[in-house]
Amino acid sequence: MSLLFFTVLLCLLTLSPRQTQALALPLLLPLVMLAASELASLRRGSASFLNGFGLMTFGLLGAFMWVGWGAMNFGWPTKLAERSHFFSPAYQPHINWPFLILGIAASLTWVWAVTRRHVRGRQAVTNWAAGATLVWGLGMTLWLPWFDAQKSYRSTALAMQAAIPSDANCVATASTHYVQRALWYYFAGIRLLPTEQTAGAACQYRMVMHYRSDYQPSPSWEIIWQGNRPGSRREFYFLLKKQ
Repeated sequence: MSLLFFTVLLCLLTLSPRQTQALALPLLLPLVMLAASELASLRRGSASFLNGFGLMTFGLLGAFMWVGWGAMNFGWPTKLAERSHFFSPAYQPHINWPFLILGIAASLTWVWAVTRRHVRGRQAVTNWAAGATLVWGLGMTLWLPWFDAQKSYRSTALAMQAAIPSDANCVATASTHYVQRALWYYFAGIRLLPTEQTAGAACQYRMVMHYRSDYQPSPSWEIIWQGNRPGSRREFYFLLKKQ
């Protein structure tokens, strides 16, 4: 049944006109079920190796995330704090107590999970799951404000909103920018129309995303605003006005 489910999903993804990595995530479900059926036959030596490698990997990652959280908020270790500020210059050091308590709880839970005795195949895999949960939990608690300051589109959307002239009737962008279209409306109330539709094609203003800061539009368009997310050097946004 799992193999059939995997085959059907793979065929659907192959024939789908939309190609994104996120759509391949459901393939993990049948693969996990197929792998889980063999856990009972895993030998003790293999289970011990798998468990030891997971303890080392996730233990080091968890320790690094705690040290990194201290660096971004207290400035020590200095070198790590400098790299933290370099990748997220908009982040303001502060302690979010609910997130800190959840991070401590996740760490203590992981310690309890990995200190059980008589490790078997299923328990070794459970420890791996606990380690992955620990890293994900610390990322979504201790590091979440840092990630938000680096990845959020809020400041970019608000900056573009301030640059749009008051007499602008509409702003258009490519329909493939569905993430930006949703977030620009969420953060700044800007409704970006798809350029492929008639209403969007008639707009005198257009938002363009490019991977270089020296982007130059066609002669019929003029750049009136340029911006990017804090810490991002791969996505640059331009507001164009039709000449």
